[in-house]
Amino acid sequence: MKEKCTIIGKTCPICNDVTSGIHYGIHTCESCKSFFKRAISFKKSPKFKCASSQGTCALSPATRSACQLCRFEKCIQAGMLPSLVRQRGERGGRAKLYLKC
Repeated sequence: MKEKCTIIGKTCPICNDVTSGIHYGIHTCESCKSFFKRAISFKKSPKFKCASSQGTCALSPATRSACQLCRFEKCIQAGMLPSLVRQRGERGGRAKLYLKC
C-alpha cells in the first residue's frame, strides 16, 4: 500500500501561505501554482522585471503579486519543474512523478 504524504501545517516555500498539495514537484499554495502555470504555459520565456530593481523582493501572501520576477525565480529555486506544466491543448492526467515524503 502506498504511503500518503501529509501536508498539514506546511507552508509554501515561495510566499509562506498554507499549501494545498504537491504542484509541479513541490508543496505549494494554489496562488503560486497558478502563477507558475501561467508564467510557463503562456510565454515561451517569461520576461519579468523586478519591482525593486534589486531582485530581492520579500514575498508574503499580501505582497506576492508585487514582483513577478522575484516570485518566478523563487519558484524555480524552490524546485518547481517547468517540464511538468502541460502546454495548451495538451491532454493528460496527473504527472507520474513520485515524491518521497
